[in-house]
Amino acid sequence: MLICLDCLDECEEIEFRDGFFYDYGSIRGAWHDESGTGSSCCHGETAQGRIWLNRTSKHVARKDHLSPAGNLWIAKGETYINEIKKGYYIDTLGDHIGIFETNKYKVRK
Repeated sequence: MLICLDCLDECEEIEFRDGFFYDYGSIRGAWHDESGTGSSCCHGETAQGRIWLNRTSKHVARKDHLSPAGNLWIAKGETYINEIKKGYYIDTLGDHIGIFETNKYKVRK
């Protein structure tokens, strides 16, 4: 399985052909080529790896949740979504690099 190193999601490697026409001075209609291979999600670099936990759950806050800066983020009684992602990828030296990502999103009414 492949992991995108930009967004840390499982993906497939694809060949993409992107680019654009531009004018520069007396040069008209030149093509800037941005073709290559990359991940199917965001054209980032890929590496071998696996995501074995990708869980999303909905909760009602029993207490106030503060941001890392100490500001009120989610107040008691508000609904929020908690996402957890765990996995690993293998870097160019052959080392296993762990992935652990958590996110909380407030549900707007």
